[in-house]
Amino acid sequence: MFPRISRSCGPLLVVVALIVLLSTVLSPGVTVPVPVDPAPRPTPTGQMNTPFRFGPVVERVRAVVDAETDTPMGSKSPESTITTPNRHQTTHRPRHPIVHIWSKAAIGEYLWYHVLEGTTTARKNNLWKEGNITVGRGGDDRASSPSPSAAQLWFRSGWDVQQGSAQQLEPQHLVLVLNGHEPKLARTAEIWLNLIPTIPSLEGVVVLLHGAETCRNDWFRPYLQSSKYKIRGAFVTYATDLIDNVTVFQWPLGVATYRGFPLPSALPTVPTTNITHLCNFFATMYGNSSREDLLSALGTAPELAAECVLRPREKWLPKETTETRTQYISALQTSTFTLSPAGLNTECYRWLEAAAFGSTPVIEDVRKPTACGDPLALLREFDAPFEYVTNWTTDTVALLQRLQREPPSTAAARRIKTVAWYRHFRTRLKERFTSVIFDILLADRHGVHVAVGVRDVRD
Repeated sequence: MFPRISRSCGPLLVVVALIVLLSTVLSPGVTVPVPVDPAPRPTPTGQMNTPFRFGPVVERVRAVVDAETDTPMGSKSPESTITTPNRHQTTHRPRHPIVHIWSKAAIGEYLWYHVLEGTTTARKNNLWKEGNITVGRGGDDRASSPSPSAAQLWFRSGWDVQQGSAQQLEPQHLVLVLNGHEPKLARTAEIWLNLIPTIPSLEGVVVLLHGAETCRNDWFRPYLQSSKYKIRGAFVTYATDLIDNVTVFQWPLGVATYRGFPLPSALPTVPTTNITHLCNFFATMYGNSSREDLLSALGTAPELAAECVLRPREKWLPKETTETRTQYISALQTSTFTLSPAGLNTECYRWLEAAAFGSTPVIEDVRKPTACGDPLALLREFDAPFEYVTNWTTDTVALLQRLQREPPSTAAARRIKTVAWYRHFRTRLKERFTSVIFDILLADRHGVHVAVGVRDVRD
């Protein structure tokens, strides 16, 4: 016979049971932080609701469950609700090493969306975006099978990515995307680089730098050469003398993501056959430039100029309107060739934007500025099927007359080849990027810092 429990003891037993439950859930062995949604979640109609907050006990239970699964409680998929991790976010070792990518330059958008083909979720009314993918050595997708040669890439960009909040993520491996295109931007980039020694958790950094059009990035050299900043490797735009193809590599400008150039999913796999123009020219004019030479040459051959879409403008514009963007993309889609004389630098976004739609770029083979290395190095390395001129004044008319005589079948094959080349080019860029991640950033360096061909002692 069990002893009879009086009714007055009932509430006491309930309290005791709750205490036992709380002591289990709040045990010192469970040190998982409470997950907090960084932004309200959208309703099915797209409106934002204020998120419901559970009590502290339930939040701790959710934290434990989230720590043991790849998908947080209440989310549909890892892509739908993503919280950038730090080293203490889970109680178990992650399946793959995590590499954070903090992007403070538009070229980071090209890396993430166009090269790595990742996606993002907007946070805080688009003040910042984040996303993650799993990649294997050489760029292959290893998300479905754990492997020591796989890594998780966590991307974060936007105005709200600030030094203080980023520092709290405590990354071990970091790709820092910075803009050093002009002196003012370079000073902001230095603030981020000077943050590196203040993050004790960091083991290594790779920098993706939008360099100066002059190819002079002397301010960046001390950061590469000092072990204090833990920079294991770098990618730099334009043919700067920092490039050694050992730990510092050239990176293309890509496409103008900040002007709303279409994502890869919106690009054609097979280019259109509705070709209505021989060529197009969309560019900002600069005094005493080869762009003026091009227009002067076309002025001597009005029958050729009539077959081209010519839209020169006197002032550089950082943004496109819907109308100007539509005109530009339509010209790429319906022109066999895209004329691309040099601006302040030989390289420009127009090269790869044209190739993406199958319009063959006609590029000026000139080193500008003269302080730069070979601006066509990547195109030569990957055997780009482009056309080249050395002098627009003497070469323009003869070149366009030759191209004009190509039969339609040749022109169609050229477009298909150009689109296929650009897809392959992005794949090769992904392979190069992930090779640097695995072979340089995640490799066991044994405390030795190597950059720009310089081996130095620790500061």
